Amino acid sequence: MEFFKDYNSDDYEDASFDPIPAGQYKVICDKIEEKKTKAGTGSYLNCSFQVIEGEYKERLVFQMFNIDNPSEKAQKIGRQQLSSFCRAINVPKPKSEQELLNIPLVVELKIRKDEEYGDKNEIKKFIAIEGATAQATSTTKTSTPPWKK
Repeated sequence: MEFFKDYNSDDYEDASFDPIPAGQYKVICDKIEEKKTKAGTGSYLNCSFQVIEGEYKERLVFQMFNIDNPSEKAQKIGRQQLSSFCRAINVPKPKSEQELLNIPLVVELKIRKDEEYGDKNEIKKFIAIEGATAQATSTTKTSTPPWKK
């Protein structure tokens, strides 16, 4: 293969999956996907947020928003979290997941201890950046939110 002619694995560091230290980070939501719960009784939005500045630039943090769940409490918490995210990016009534992508905001991260799977980042708070607007993106707009399909 032509690729291996000039490739040297020593030129690249191993990717780190360790949690980012607790603190505030400027991010964009770069991906939103609707998924069914394991039990098949509800659904959630699986979102990834990419750090866009500083030492941890390009690292990803994941957030799940319960949007349809047999547990009213779980559903309420998920929708409240989604609401906080939407307000932080000034999109109070999104008509599509595309409207929520690529808008800078600040997230406050904490580290959640998990003995089974290893420590993970968790978004504690979504914080607006005054005057933030969507960054250029190559995705196309759709009119139906993924959680309404």
